[in-house]
Amino acid sequence: MPDPLFQQAEIRLTPVSPIHIGSGNKWQSDEIAVTREHYALRDARAFIEAHRDNPAYALECIEAGDPIPEAYTRYTLPAYLSHDLTPESSGGRRRDARDSPRNYRDKRDFEPTFAGLLGNAAGEKTAAPGKSAGSATSGKTEPSPATTEAVISVSEVADFIKDPFERPFVPGSSLKGSLRTALAWFLVKQLSPGDLMQYLPQTPRPGSRPPNRNWASSNLMKFLFGDIQHDLLKALKVSDSKPIVLENALALSQVQVMNLNREGRLFIKRELPLYMESLQPDTEPLHFALTVDCNALRTHLLNPDENRSIHALQQGMGKVLQTPQMLHNLLRLYAQDLLNHEAAFYNRCNATQAERFIQEMLQDPQGIYLPLGHGTGWQSKTVGRALPPDQKDRIRSTFRLGRQQVSEFPKTRKWAYTRRGPVPMGWAKVEIVWK
Repeated sequence: MPDPLFQQAEIRLTPVSPIHIGSGNKWQSDEIAVTREHYALRDARAFIEAHRDNPAYALECIEAGDPIPEAYTRYTLPAYLSHDLTPESSGGRRRDARDSPRNYRDKRDFEPTFAGLLGNAAGEKTAAPGKSAGSATSGKTEPSPATTEAVISVSEVADFIKDPFERPFVPGSSLKGSLRTALAWFLVKQLSPGDLMQYLPQTPRPGSRPPNRNWASSNLMKFLFGDIQHDLLKALKVSDSKPIVLENALALSQVQVMNLNREGRLFIKRELPLYMESLQPDTEPLHFALTVDCNALRTHLLNPDENRSIHALQQGMGKVLQTPQMLHNLLRLYAQDLLNHEAAFYNRCNATQAERFIQEMLQDPQGIYLPLGHGTGWQSKTVGRALPPDQKDRIRSTFRLGRQQVSEFPKTRKWAYTRRGPVPMGWAKVEIVWK
């Protein structure tokens, strides 16, 4: 029987802890209302559109950072916040958007149509200096905003990526990036010290500027998978997930940065709370289509690399990608290694709750658990764990990663609040069902 040209599978991804994949947007304080249990996003564009006959009033509200009225709510989600975060602890009021340059809503932040409308409003405002914009009659009665006593001060919320119909989804590139890291980790563990020394960045001369850390692994990845035109993993295609119902999957999560103190215990960096829309644990699985282009793999491997050792490794990787059980075993091996590393870290820090969370995933006899999205850290997005200690130390020194006198790296983690309390963020169970 001839070899198939393609192999296809369905990937089912089930969040185990909050997952945030950002759209790049951050909702500002005048667009959001956060209480102990709920988070509401207001629609600034609808608010402006509703005041086309009195744009000066809309401009006045936006420039002042006033909350957008409740009637213009786009959606409302559950909110999971720290128990010590209350309206009373935040002063029972919103911080004025003008207190921080990041929160100031300039008319240039809006689409051209609305920016032009607001520009006209600014002209009207200048032409009638003796008249308050808020006093102009628009023929509309504004609903009262939510009571300030119930509102918790949050300066901004990171938006989760959504399709044009405001349905959340996970881009295939995010999941493929996690798979790529697992495959690279496996290949690096097979390399000789000489190959690693050749393709890892070299220590810069004294007094010279350190290299750009964003390109630290570029030579190594090119060595492992080929250049951008002949990348072995072009044969691995992962679709975007099918969109899901927003209200059934997302919630607002407060994210805390956890740091090690000198005694080796984790503490909360209270000055760094983050707020993000995130996929919640135990929601319905997200579905992706996985395709392995076997013909592209064969074509790639017919053109041997100059380095025979890496060509042999790539041939082995090509076989792994075309053999479901081998791919499952490799991903599980990577996942177990990462989980064991995290469990050991939390054990050293006496972080019992986090260690228990990791151990529950380790006890799944066949499960593949992969980190995904924001806050999963250096260990999950690089091949650092596969490097020998001396090479890892050299990388840290070259790119000035962490404090050089501190052996633990990285020493921070991000935890997200859920209905059951805070847990390490970004973990998901991955199942691959071959057709």
